[in-house]
Amino acid sequence: MRLTIIRVIREHLRMPQTSAGLNPSWSEYNFDFTGATFGGGDLTYSRFNGTVSFARAVFSSGEVSFLEAVFSGGQVDLQRVLSWAKPPTFDPEVLENPPERLHLPFPTTSTPNRHL
Repeated sequence: MRLTIIRVIREHLRMPQTSAGLNPSWSEYNFDFTGATFGGGDLTYSRFNGTVSFARAVFSSGEVSFLEAVFSGGQVDLQRVLSWAKPPTFDPEVLENPPERLHLPFPTTSTPNRHL
C-alpha cells in the first residue's frame, strides 16, 4: 500500500513532459512526511514548488533518487531525515549549487551528467 501511495504522489509531482495527462500537478502542494517510513523512492523528474518536510522520516530500504528533480519556490527539508538505507542521489549541479530552500542531507551521491 505504501509504495502505491508514493507512486501516485510521484506521478503527480513529475514534470509535464514525463507525465502527460496528469492534471493538475501536485507540485505546488505542501507535503508533511514527518515520521513516515519509506522503502526507497524514485522521485526522478519530480517538481517541488511547495514545502516538503521529511523530518524524522526513515528510508528503510532501496535507493532514493532525486535525479532531474526541480526544486523551486517552497522549502524541501531533507536534513532532518532520521535514517537512510542508502544515501539519496542528486544531479551533480544540485550538489554543487543547491537551490536556496533545498536543505540537503549528508552524505549524498550524484551521477555523472548524462546530458554531456
